Amino acid sequence: MSSNRCAVCKYFRRRCPSNCIFSPYFPPNNPQRFTCVHRIYGASNIGKMLEELAVEDRAIAVETCIMRLSVEYRIRCMGVQD
Repeated sequence: MSSNRCAVCKYFRRRCPSNCIFSPYFPPNNPQRFTCVHRIYGASNIGKMLEELAVEDRAIAVETCIMRLSVEYRIRCMGVQD
């Protein structure tokens, strides 16, 4: 167990194991990153996705999810700009 819990473990108020699948992608100093993804996809689904992917592909998958949500938010708020 590490004393510096990742954003996911902080959100769920649980201990962060040393082999936590979320800790490399959701650091404790940026909880908004997880909150955004959790609202749409859910922590369970993100965890399943990360477990199914190869370790070298996980960071790209998380970044892609975050970028997609960012674009969807901008479109919803500002509409499509020509």
